[in-house]
Amino acid sequence: MKSLTPAEETLMHTLWNIDQGFLKDIMREYPDPKPHHNTVATVLKILVEKGFLKIKPFGRLHRYDVKVTKEQYYKQLLRLFIEEYYQNSPTLLLEEMLHQELLNLEDLKFYIDNKEISSDDEPKAPAKSLTKKKKVVVAKKEKTPVKEEKVQKKEKTEKVSKKEKEKKEKNKKKKKKEKESFDPKELFPDN
Repeated sequence: MKSLTPAEETLMHTLWNIDQGFLKDIMREYPDPKPHHNTVATVLKILVEKGFLKIKPFGRLHRYDVKVTKEQYYKQLLRLFIEEYYQNSPTLLLEEMLHQELLNLEDLKFYIDNKEISSDDEPKAPAKSLTKKKKVVVAKKEKTPVKEEKVQKKEKTEKVSKKEKEKKEKNKKKKKKEKESFDPKELFPDN
């Protein structure tokens, strides 16, 4: 599956919302500013060639049906992103998200404890056990001893956890000081 240009992606979002439609239906649902209908027709043709849409003829008119769902496309985009920027390692992406504070350990632990992950090949299993299996596979691919990798990850996790706790404490103290030092009379001084 190929990736989409911004124009193609905007058009696909429109089609994902309506699932299928003729050119006039697509133009009606297309977000403003709307391009000329010839431009949309050209992009539709490209999307058919790329395999994202299929055409069902109705006389001289064509109805465009979605062939690739939004979920399928997003899944492929994520795979390509991880492959391109994170050496095909979801673990590196997760570490970066934790480092950039886009994800915190408490949320991750809650997700692991409460979410079940399923795939076509395996029955549903708690995410914790699935995560452990993946760690072993990653370690084998990189030829790194599993114990050493686990120790390194644990140390890194503890460092991130301490930093998060310290940051939260500082924020609490700062908010508390702001509340204590606020005086509404400062907003409306008497003349």
